[in-house]
Amino acid sequence: MPLTLYVATPSVLHRLHPVTKLGLLVAFIVASFMVDRPLLLLPLAATVGGLLVVAGGLPNVRRLRVMFLLVFFFTLFVWTLFYQSVLVPTYAGFLFGLSTAIRLATFLAAGILFLSTTRVEEVAYALGRLGLPYTIGFTLTLAFRLVPVFFDAALSVVQAQRCRGLEFGRGGVVARLRRFVPIIVPVLIGALRRADRMAMALELRGFNSGRPRTTYLRARAGPADALAGTLAFATAAVYVGCQVDDLHRQWRRHARGASLTPPRPLPIVPPLSATNQARRRVAVTGLGLVTPLGCGIEPNWAKLVAGRSGIGPITRFNASGLPARVAGEVRDFEPERYIERKDLKKMDIFIQYALAAAQMAVEDAGLPSPVPVPERTGVIVGVGMGGIASLEDAYLLFAAGNLRRVSPFFIPKLIPNMASG
Repeated sequence: MPLTLYVATPSVLHRLHPVTKLGLLVAFIVASFMVDRPLLLLPLAATVGGLLVVAGGLPNVRRLRVMFLLVFFFTLFVWTLFYQSVLVPTYAGFLFGLSTAIRLATFLAAGILFLSTTRVEEVAYALGRLGLPYTIGFTLTLAFRLVPVFFDAALSVVQAQRCRGLEFGRGGVVARLRRFVPIIVPVLIGALRRADRMAMALELRGFNSGRPRTTYLRARAGPADALAGTLAFATAAVYVGCQVDDLHRQWRRHARGASLTPPRPLPIVPPLSATNQARRRVAVTGLGLVTPLGCGIEPNWAKLVAGRSGIGPITRFNASGLPARVAGEVRDFEPERYIERKDLKKMDIFIQYALAAAQMAVEDAGLPSPVPVPERTGVIVGVGMGGIASLEDAYLLFAAGNLRRVSPFFIPKLIPNMASG
């Protein structure tokens, strides 16, 4: 079994400059970790897979297929069940898990592509050309050489023990681990012996002598390297741009939600439809206005046309201690014109405003009273918060100990949907 991933085939990718190969690896890694959308990650994964076919790296993928499958399905399974809650599968979790699984698979495939087309000495050469000190580059590439060597030594020991009758596949997990323990000792001894020999070889070759290093590898960049580098940079730039665009959209949504101007409301009810599923046309036949400009259509329209504002000094309470002493109060409002006097004490001021505006709209539309078909009549009132004045009055009475003076209609005055009720 080969212990390295390098595939000695005369492909176009093999003939690229080592720095170009390293740049391709970095570009694929950056692009794969930029976005979280599966549809954008699939083209990148397909590109890496196609390059593996060109480079002849599919045998390496088959060798590591178990790792690919475990990483892909384990990631998809975990995020699907644990994205928003524990052991509750969600569609959002499935999408995020799918994108993460594709991202990790692309990352692993890019690494296999790099190791399938690049020799160890080419990696050291590329790192040196990029300005990395030779000692650090040599140490990094040395790890690529030593791991296969140690693995080869372990395989040799295992084969020798099997020839002596030691069966590693028999028994439970603990028994198998006990059989593998004696193998570690000769592997470590061999590693120390190899390290000592390597140190001697490095000294004989003048390693770390302070003199300029020379190498037989003299790679030159060509048109293929320019094309590959351009495509790699463009790929990374496209995916970085997608990430920047997503962040910009999120920032705009956050800024719109935090602004004082409310966003365009989304429909929360389906459109009115007849029995034949055709859209019905709705006509506004009556209006009723209770605003700081006045009560009724004519006063409001006249002041709007004249350019008059409804903002004025606060008169409902003493605002001398507040930094802002102006507000849009409803003035000249006569609730007795719309509500019986005995019922006024049962209603907060916002309920009185709603009833007055509704009565104006009914009168403006010319609707008969009572409504001919009450089962086809409904009321929709938008209320943010109501009953603040009643809440303040009840609190002052409660704080002063005058519990008996708290109105029995205190709760009905506070409920916001009492305006529609």
